[in-house]
Amino acid sequence: MTVLFVEHPDGGGPGVFEDVVPMMRWQAWCSDPPNVSLDAVVVYGGSHNVVGGPEWLSREIAWLSERLSEGVPVLGVCLGAQVLAAASGAPVSRSLPPEIGWHPAWLTDAGRADPVLSVYEPSFVACQWHSWAFSLPAGASLLALSAACPQAFRYGSSVGVQFHPEVDAPTLDRWIGDWRNDPDAVSRGFDPEYARAEAAQRLPAWNEDGRRLLRAFLEDAA
Repeated sequence: MTVLFVEHPDGGGPGVFEDVVPMMRWQAWCSDPPNVSLDAVVVYGGSHNVVGGPEWLSREIAWLSERLSEGVPVLGVCLGAQVLAAASGAPVSRSLPPEIGWHPAWLTDAGRADPVLSVYEPSFVACQWHSWAFSLPAGASLLALSAACPQAFRYGSSVGVQFHPEVDAPTLDRWIGDWRNDPDAVSRGFDPEYARAEAAQRLPAWNEDGRRLLRAFLEDAA
């Protein structure tokens, strides 16, 4: 199975998803996409935004829209979910409030029946780090939500999740160490020591759920 991992600046690597399947890597900001036939695409997070973003991100959105028209299944994570929504014709806007840290989320009826999102309990606590959020594309199904914004959607064979199922301990520790460069983390009184302690407690089970999510997505894609 040929799976392409689309990487963005400051978004981290494949994390625990790499435990599930080998992935080709495309650094979208500095090279052209590989000219190969793809079975699935996984689009990761990053520090840029769809709204007012750089030209390379606009080109990525157009490229992804072409893959969707070809029927290639896409899994979008955080910014990747926003890119997936934009490629599907839906707007992206500020999340009010931003979600940074571990926040409750819950599945909709569609999410509980979905072959991918149903790997989670009907109510779960998700690892979040975002200030923007997607709207649902026309024809999409809302699979999960939080008090702040939609958390997951299905658009045909593609799925977007606003939270971070892929994040591993080194990546999350790097984000925590860089918290002062995030204005929303600063304004919300982010506590890095508390965040590290909570990560140590929650990540083992969260990482296993992340692996299950990717396995379920790839099985559904196949």
